[in-house]
Amino acid sequence: MPVGELAALGAAIIWASTAIVFTSAGRIATPTATNTFKTVAAVFLFGAVLIARDGVPWGRGVAPFDVALLAVSGLFGLSIGDSLLFRGFITLGTRRAMLVFSLNPVIGALGGFLFLGERLSATGIAGMAIALSGIALVVGEKRRAAPDGLTHPPVPDHGAPPPAEKGFIGRHATAAGVLFSLGGAAGQAIGALLAKPSLARVDTLAATQIRATAGALGLLLFALLGGQLAHWTRLIVRGRILLRLCIASLFGPFLGLFLMVLSIDRAPTGIALTLLSTTPIWLLPLGAWFQKDRPTRREGIGAVIALAGTALLLLR
Repeated sequence: MPVGELAALGAAIIWASTAIVFTSAGRIATPTATNTFKTVAAVFLFGAVLIARDGVPWGRGVAPFDVALLAVSGLFGLSIGDSLLFRGFITLGTRRAMLVFSLNPVIGALGGFLFLGERLSATGIAGMAIALSGIALVVGEKRRAAPDGLTHPPVPDHGAPPPAEKGFIGRHATAAGVLFSLGGAAGQAIGALLAKPSLARVDTLAATQIRATAGALGLLLFALLGGQLAHWTRLIVRGRILLRLCIASLFGPFLGLFLMVLSIDRAPTGIALTLLSTTPIWLLPLGAWFQKDRPTRREGIGAVIALAGTALLLLR
């Protein structure tokens, strides 16, 4: 069984399942506040599992070099990458930012080839291309409704009105927004590439906790430097979303992040990142089922194309 590929697919489905909760929470407490909360919550959840398994809230026997490498990986992927992506959401609009962000598997595959000696077969490259084409069709569709959080940009941190959504990147997009989104894609790809060597030596659960801890510390540092931490805490408490965030964090940042790290360990970087990027595809049936938001014809075609590419990657 392709363990790494199935883990990536599982993470994408879990993230889609919790996206509606995090999106609604992000509109109340800002996206960056929600991201910080769920990452910090994941650290405590991983610590609790490690205590139950090993008696201590951290991984035992991890070499300092691997701790440093995994920590830097978490900073790039969870702190810098996510922060740049959220800024891209605000500048470009969420769908267009996601379209740029979908380049991260290409960056990961290129980095894996140049620095880790990973080689993809013709079938693997074809599967990536097909899956990414389907994702681009879905993310690039013009829509008015936004129950899945992928159409309109989330509420900005400082109260600035969100830009109009125009579908594909065009004359209304700003260079800064594209750069933010590309930075987010590069951050996630670099984080995955940095973690890959250590995952051959470090237990997956311990490695995931190290990455989550570094990512949480980075986000908290950004919040403190920006003077936003107390404000974010008040928004979460007064918005009465604490319980929802806790429950969603149990599945998304906790189980989803674990499966993500497992996929990076067991599958080629580019393929793992491609399958992790299928979250928008799984949001379509969830939106139709829970929010009576039926996919458009273009989204349906894009989903079928993406699923065909996914099947090719799983069966290659």
